[in-house]
Amino acid sequence: MKKIKHTILLGFFLFFAITALSQQGYVAAGGEASGAGGSMSYSIGQVEYLAYTSAQGSISLGLQQSWFIVPKILEIPAMTIITGENLCFDATETVIVAGNGKHFIVESGAHADIIAGTNIMIKEGTVVEYGASLHAYISDIMCDQQPSMLSADIENLPASELNPETFNESSFFRVYPNPTTGDFTLELLKLEEASQLLIEIYTMQGNLVFRSELPVQNQYNLSLASLQTGLYLIRVQNRYETGVLKIIKQ
Repeated sequence: MKKIKHTILLGFFLFFAITALSQQGYVAAGGEASGAGGSMSYSIGQVEYLAYTSAQGSISLGLQQSWFIVPKILEIPAMTIITGENLCFDATETVIVAGNGKHFIVESGAHADIIAGTNIMIKEGTVVEYGASLHAYISDIMCDQQPSMLSADIENLPASELNPETFNESSFFRVYPNPTTGDFTLELLKLEEASQLLIEIYTMQGNLVFRSELPVQNQYNLSLASLQTGLYLIRVQNRYETGVLKIIKQ
C-alpha cells in the first residue's frame, strides 16, 4: 500500500487555506475508563473508515471513504526514500523538492509521486538512483483521492486551463503557441553549461508519449500532431534543474 506523507506546519493554519474532509461513524455504545495512568473515553459502533500509517506499516478499517488534508504549499523536508517504499507528496498549489542544502533521494527499488495543482520545483539535491522512479506531475487529483480521467477534449476544459502558459520565475523554459493544433516551439530562457537536455511529454494519466535527449540549444521545434486533443505535461530536465509546464493540444 502506498504511504502518503504530508508536512503541515502551524504556519499553514495561520496563513494558508487547506482542504480537509473528515469521516463519520455510527456509535452504538460508549463510556469512560480511568486508572492510575490517566483516563480515556471510548465508543463502540461501525467505523465508516479509519486509517493509520507508521514506519512499520499501515492499517485501514471500515468503509473506504477519502480523508485528506492537503496543504497549499508543501516544502518537502530532507529525506531518503529507501528501497521498497512507495510515497506520495502533494499540495494544492506548489511542491518544493530539495534546495537550500536539503536532499531528496529516491533509492533503487523505491518510488515517489509528487503532485501539485500548479507548480513543482525540483531543485539541486534531488537524486533518483538507477532502478528508482520519481513521477512528478500537475493534477487536481491528490494522493488520497481516487484517480479519474483528466485528459479531456479541448471543448470540455475549464476556462482556467485555457491559458496554462503562466509560470513563475523558477521556470527556465516556455512553450508557444499554447494552445497548439500540433507544432510548437520549446524555448530555453537561460542556457546552462550542459551538453544534453531531456524533454518528456506525458498525458494527464502519467503515460509517457514522447522522450528525447537533445543537445542544448535555444529553441526546439516539437509536435503533438499525432496525439489526441487534450491537456499534456512537458517535463524538461537539464544538469541543474527540472521544470514542468502544461500545454493544450486542440
